[in-house]
Amino acid sequence: MEVQLTNVVPAPFFSAKTFSQTSLQEWKDEQRHHLAPWADFESDKYMMQVPTSWIYNYDDPVTLMQDWDDRMDVVSNMLGYPLIRNNTILYLQVDVDIMYGFYGIGNPQINNTYNPLQPENGNKNHWFLRPGDSFWETEFHEMGHAQLFSKFPGRQRRQSTCRLRLSTTGCMAWISILRSVNLLAIIHRSRATRLHSTGW
Repeated sequence: MEVQLTNVVPAPFFSAKTFSQTSLQEWKDEQRHHLAPWADFESDKYMMQVPTSWIYNYDDPVTLMQDWDDRMDVVSNMLGYPLIRNNTILYLQVDVDIMYGFYGIGNPQINNTYNPLQPENGNKNHWFLRPGDSFWETEFHEMGHAQLFSKFPGRQRRQSTCRLRLSTTGCMAWISILRSVNLLAIIHRSRATRLHSTGW
């Protein structure tokens, strides 16, 4: 079947999926110069959309998306989930406002705002686009709610399983106890990781 599109503008798109990979040269020569207002980045584990004004001079999405995949592997390993799932583990986006007066989950998960009228240089200094140890722990906290499985009833336990602060620098993960009353014990049973909240 042949599909013909008219009066459309292509969006910048970087794919790091196993069945479709954008080369770094293709990104530099073509994809980042497309003029649609939003740019898409996607792997088998992670997806995000950012304004095109943030990325038209952005040089290395290969390293960026590998870093995001490493972060998603940390999440999956800590929760005992397979590294490859049916859907992306996290889908992030920015918007002019967030849906509620507080942070939350979603698909896409939108907890970061931006000003569409602000001039940009095509290489935005935003943590979405900085590989390494740069992250915003609230975003991962909210993702923890989305990853939560039902065997942990009660509000306190639901919150404690989200106290995971993730850093993939050197492919390492560590747990940050954000409140002194929170204690996470990681118990490995039958190839799965179960998180138990104690010390309430």
